[in-house]
Amino acid sequence: YQRRVHGVDFLVVAVGVELRPEEFVARHVADLPSGRHRAEVTAHDDDDVCVMGTMERLSLRDPLTMTRIVHPVRGADCRHLACSDLVILLQQSVEMRNSFEWKCAVCGGVMNGIVYDREVKSVLDRYAADPDLSDLQVDLFKWGTSGYMPEVA
Repeated sequence: YQRRVHGVDFLVVAVGVELRPEEFVARHVADLPSGRHRAEVTAHDDDDVCVMGTMERLSLRDPLTMTRIVHPVRGADCRHLACSDLVILLQQSVEMRNSFEWKCAVCGGVMNGIVYDREVKSVLDRYAADPDLSDLQVDLFKWGTSGYMPEVA
């Protein structure tokens, strides 16, 4: 079937081959659309610009299992920085085949598509040597700029 998400057409084809979630991710993670979180900027009537919140906590753990995220994704319409782990979402969709709902575990919104956050992935890779680290403080003014790395909370 065909689906349109954020102005991008996706074609989903089922060919009768079942892949375990880990196999799917290994083969297709590079093909997932990228999503980046940016601070919300709002304009006021007096032409001042206001950035909503400058520091935000980034959890390195999946909100459902509390295990370390390896492949960070969020709903295509989600407005938050927090991510879930793609493999865990896929595993749950297989295990709960008849009752699984694609809803964000952070905000509860319906996931009408997912995006892979490569910036969060780089942070996860940077702190991979510290498995006990659970969250970081992110400066939203600097998030996404070249060379910026969040600090340990």
